[in-house]
Amino acid sequence: MNFRNLFFVMTLTGITLATCAQERNNGYTLTGDIEGLQNAKGYIYLYGAVQNGEQVNDSLPINNGHFVFKGYTEEPVRATIYFQSKYQVKANTIFEFFLENSNIKITGFSDTTQLLSLKEGRVTGSRLQDEFTKFNEDATKFTGFNKWQEEYMAAMAKKDTVTIAALQNRSKECYVKYDKFVENYRKNNPNSLVYLYVLSAGLNPRDEQSLKDLRGKILSMDSDIQSSVAGKNLIKQVDFYLRGFIVGKQVGDFTQIDKDEKVVKLSDYRGKYLLLDFWASWCGPCRAENPNVLKAYNKYHGKGLEIVAVSLDTKRESWLKAIAKDNLPWIQVSDLKERNEVANQFGVNSIPDNFLIDPNGIVIARSLRGEELHKKLSEIFK
Repeated sequence: MNFRNLFFVMTLTGITLATCAQERNNGYTLTGDIEGLQNAKGYIYLYGAVQNGEQVNDSLPINNGHFVFKGYTEEPVRATIYFQSKYQVKANTIFEFFLENSNIKITGFSDTTQLLSLKEGRVTGSRLQDEFTKFNEDATKFTGFNKWQEEYMAAMAKKDTVTIAALQNRSKECYVKYDKFVENYRKNNPNSLVYLYVLSAGLNPRDEQSLKDLRGKILSMDSDIQSSVAGKNLIKQVDFYLRGFIVGKQVGDFTQIDKDEKVVKLSDYRGKYLLLDFWASWCGPCRAENPNVLKAYNKYHGKGLEIVAVSLDTKRESWLKAIAKDNLPWIQVSDLKERNEVANQFGVNSIPDNFLIDPNGIVIARSLRGEELHKKLSEIFK
């Protein structure tokens, strides 16, 4: 896992859902005083409270950085405060914290020109946040991460490549220590929310075995943890990523509508080599890769290569304009949904991505880009 993210707010606390059971009549009052928003115009948003088993949004006008949210959450949960102002086109996440039914206060300073910009953020009144802070401090102390980070930043400032290389190697020791710390925590708190969220922070979507191990660890926890919003969401996420590990496996069929509003099925291409390509008009790396895919198509289409591109676009006009501008001659399909059904079926979590499928419907390669795509195709079409 990315060590820089080890102590980001992806963990909860060593309190189980059972011990966090909250009185139905007692909701939360979340008060905030955030400096730097005095002249901002827009809304403060709170996302995360659980209602009817789902996490929901709430919002209030920005009032010189002061806000008071009142409500009820069915279970303790990680929540997010974010806002939209004249400085951003899209809402800007500024702080994540732990929401429970109590009187909670958030303070800090926000720089509206930056993302993740709440500085000196502080939360009081939440047992969950207190527990998270203790976990974070103990883990940092145990691993020696702070000292390592200070030395690394100093070496970067001096452009000391020798020291930087040594520190990068030394970072492996921090990884080992952190894993040991988490394992010790698990033994003492096998059914805690903090352990569940530590597991989520270590999720690696490109490592099949670690995903299977993670799934097993979640299912070994108490049923109330598994059935929590956090537990169900994590299982759902793991299962989604696992669907992408299909090299060597036969793929199921799907149906999509192409740019000319004709029905296209994957099974239509049985008996041919097919590159199933995932992209979108708004994806810069996808657009940069398109000329490479076009080069491969022009070279190998006459030898039997077919391409079906699945767009994750939601706006038809943008999709069609990109197809025309990039001169893409192959079949283009999309359901124009927020979560494309084929991308979900194949566990595609980032784009560009692709799957090379043989005439028998077996996936023989994934994520072929640049010269790797040409190398693989040259092996097939000799």
